[in-house]
Amino acid sequence: MKSFVIKSLVFLMPVFILLYPLDLYISKNLKESGTFVTGEFMIWNDIYNHKINQDILLYGASRAIYLNPSIFEDSLKTTCYNLGINGLSFPHIYLRHRELIKHNKWPKCIILSLDSFSLMKGVNLFNSDQFLPYMFGNENFRQYLKKVNRFTIFDYYVPLIRYYGRRRAIQEAVKCSLPSYINMPLRYRGYMVLEMDWTDDLSVAQDSLGQMQVINDHSSLALFDEFLKECKNQNTQVVFVNTPEYIEGQLFIKNRKEIIDTYTKFSEKYDILFLDYSNDKICYSREYFYNSQHLNNLGAELFNNKLVSDLKRENKQHKFLTDF
Repeated sequence: MKSFVIKSLVFLMPVFILLYPLDLYISKNLKESGTFVTGEFMIWNDIYNHKINQDILLYGASRAIYLNPSIFEDSLKTTCYNLGINGLSFPHIYLRHRELIKHNKWPKCIILSLDSFSLMKGVNLFNSDQFLPYMFGNENFRQYLKKVNRFTIFDYYVPLIRYYGRRRAIQEAVKCSLPSYINMPLRYRGYMVLEMDWTDDLSVAQDSLGQMQVINDHSSLALFDEFLKECKNQNTQVVFVNTPEYIEGQLFIKNRKEIIDTYTKFSEKYDILFLDYSNDKICYSREYFYNSQHLNNLGAELFNNKLVSDLKRENKQHKFLTDF
């Protein structure tokens, strides 16, 4: 058996030697794209280049992305960065968090955007190409992506395997290697708002399902609890925010109250401020949204100013951000 293993390694070594430089070439160039996978590479690069050491960090999925760090900085007189990760759930938010604190300091405050789907179990990764340049040999990626069906153990330890079938990612890497390539980042310190017209996604879902029952994943709940413990031990203040959601979208989630109650229980357990905008007037006007879940530019600007105003008021009354 030992002889077989040695012979296998000897046979495979030239393959690894050939594949690894090509892996490095593709990964290095792919990281340069400012628009592919909705601009996520720029954020990962800032994490690994030790550039995220702001006092306030914005966490969450797609509804976090339209929280504007510049407005937070101007209003709260501090530094801010948006780490929202588009289309994914809490285990992937936590993966980004683990990589962040490995290469940067702990923030003073994390403002965490929560929604009806934050603690659901996800098996199909949205924008999964964003992980490709960073995951080789990375144990955090292997641990927090192991329950999804896109990657296998070979993707983490065999060069180039993870790029198999990822034609668009390879094409983007080649494009980024060209002298004529001009990098125009889609996001600024993680912030992005898309100019989009109202979509019919909600109507299609209502016609198909009537209402949707959301089931929280037990492992995600446990990980969420562990994350809040870590923040408390590090003296990092956490604020929960449930950003505005169009009222018809709220009614589509059959057990939405139960989900909000779950976040309320966590906020009480860890003495966390929970700003819930479920009943805000923004929620009753479609002109502020491009779908039932997401604010458009007009709605985002209105909400950003409302949120920082509420944070300033709460801080003045309760001093939850003691340094600001």
